[in-house]
Amino acid sequence: LKDAAAASIYGSRAAFGVVLITTKSGRSGKTNVNYTNNFRVSAPLGLPKMLDSHRFALYWNEAAANGGEAPKFVPEILDRIVAFQNGDITETNYPIEGGEYYERWVRTHANTDWFDEFYKDYSFSQEHNISVSGGNEKTTYFVSGNFLEQEGLLKYSEDQFDRYSINTKVNTEINDFIRFNGSTRFTREDYSKATHQGGLFYHNIARRWPTIPVYEPNGSYYYENEIAQLEQGGRTINQTDRFYLQGQLVTNPLEGWNIYANGNFNITNINNHANVLPAYAHKVDGTPYPIPVLGYAAGYSEVFEYNRKDNYFSTNIYSDYIFDINE
Repeated sequence: LKDAAAASIYGSRAAFGVVLITTKSGRSGKTNVNYTNNFRVSAPLGLPKMLDSHRFALYWNEAAANGGEAPKFVPEILDRIVAFQNGDITETNYPIEGGEYYERWVRTHANTDWFDEFYKDYSFSQEHNISVSGGNEKTTYFVSGNFLEQEGLLKYSEDQFDRYSINTKVNTEINDFIRFNGSTRFTREDYSKATHQGGLFYHNIARRWPTIPVYEPNGSYYYENEIAQLEQGGRTINQTDRFYLQGQLVTNPLEGWNIYANGNFNITNINNHANVLPAYAHKVDGTPYPIPVLGYAAGYSEVFEYNRKDNYFSTNIYSDYIFDINE
C-alpha cells in the first residue's frame, strides 16, 4: 500500500509505503503435521588463480629491474624455489645464519596458493522446518519451528551462522460479532567468527606471496600468513533475538461493516561480544613470541561488549464498509 490511506492506518512509519504479509494459518479439521528440510553446499566463486612461486619471483625481479633496483630474489633463492617445486628439497625456509629466527619474505621458497589454502572447496548448510496446524469451526491454530545451520567458507577458525525460530498463530471466533487473531514469533540468530577476520584479512589474502609457507620448519605457523592470528587471536560472537507479538480484534456490527483494533509489540535484543587475544609465532628452538592481531600491537588483549534493546509498540483502530449498489 502506498498512498494516504496507508499512512492513515499505519502512521508515520508508512510514509514510504506498507507491505502486508499474510502468514500461514491453521484450517479446521484434523491435526496436520508437516516436516521439510533441505541440505545444500556453497562454494567460493571467482577466486583468482595465483602465480606459482617461480614465475612470481621472476616477475618481481623484472619489476625491480624496471625500477632501477637490484633483484629481490637472488639466484640462490631462485634455485631453491625450483628445487622445492621439483621435490628436491622439502624445507620452505631456513634459520637465519647465526640467528634465532627463520628467514622471511624474499628468502622463502615455498609454493603456496593462498586462495586454495584459506578457502574450502565447499561448505555445508542444513535447514529443518516443522509445523502443526488444525482446529474446528470456531478456532484454528498454526505452530511452526525452523532451524538453520550455515557454515562459512574459511578453512581456519571457521565462522558459522545459526538461526532458530518459533511461530504461533491462533484465529478464534469469540461470538457472532467478534473475532480474535493473534500471532507470535521468536527468532534467534547466532554468528561467530575469528576476530582477526576483520580489518585487512581478506584484502591480504590476495597480496600474500606464493613463496611464503604455511608452516615454519619447526611445525609452527609462519609469522606473516595470519593463520596463527585466526586460530589464537580471539573470537567474535554476535547474538540477536527478535520477538513479535500481534493481536487483532475484528467486530462486525452490521453486514458489510467491520471495525478492526490491533496492537503490535516488537522487542529486539542485540548482544555482541568480541575479544582480542595474544597470538604467537615461534623461534627456531620453539620459543613463542607475540605477534600483532587485527592491527594491534603484539601481545595486546581486549574485550568488547555491545548490548542494545529496542522496543516498538503500536496500536491501530480503523474500519471499512463494503456494500453493493445495483449489483
